[in-house]
Amino acid sequence: MVNFLMKPACVFIMLQTAAIISMMDLEFKIVKPPCRSCHKPEAVVRLNFDTHEVLQSPLYSLCALSLVFYGYGVVYLRTDAPLKGFVLRLCSASVLLWRKLSPIMILPWLMMVGNGILPYPERLWNCISMEHEGEINNFHCMAFAAISFWIFSMFAIVWTFRMVIKTNQRLLFSTRLETDATSELRAYIRAINESFGFELVVIDT
Repeated sequence: MVNFLMKPACVFIMLQTAAIISMMDLEFKIVKPPCRSCHKPEAVVRLNFDTHEVLQSPLYSLCALSLVFYGYGVVYLRTDAPLKGFVLRLCSASVLLWRKLSPIMILPWLMMVGNGILPYPERLWNCISMEHEGEINNFHCMAFAAISFWIFSMFAIVWTFRMVIKTNQRLLFSTRLETDATSELRAYIRAINESFGFELVVIDT
């Protein structure tokens, strides 16, 4: 069994924070003066975002959050009503589906955040390779701010993705009994599965 599993609330906060960061479109631009004799061109950064996309982002984060709910959370349904047989079959199917396909649930979130940071490497390179920076006002300050934001955004998203997948794999491992387990432990896990009415913990043979 694994001793540490991230709580769902923490995972959701990580996913949603990374999603919002990916939607903050920071652009580094050189604004030219209206006439050549006025003053030097000026470097500026502009932060843009789509309010509609930000409001929709929790749906993608909740979809990805299902990775850290065993059996998509359906296994927590317990009932003694006439529908008990249906609920038990639903729990068994949800566990089987989760164990095989749970990483797929993060794809919508990954596509959303990936689309947000996709232009960053090219913008980063263009900013670094820009010539005549000494002739542009505020170039170094604005370039540093833009580059720092782009690098931080890419790091935050990659780190969040890695931590969510790692939590999913830990949960997957914690609900499987390996082949080298003792016969007493196997009997104990079988009793737990029987009490739930379906294979809550997979026993390797």
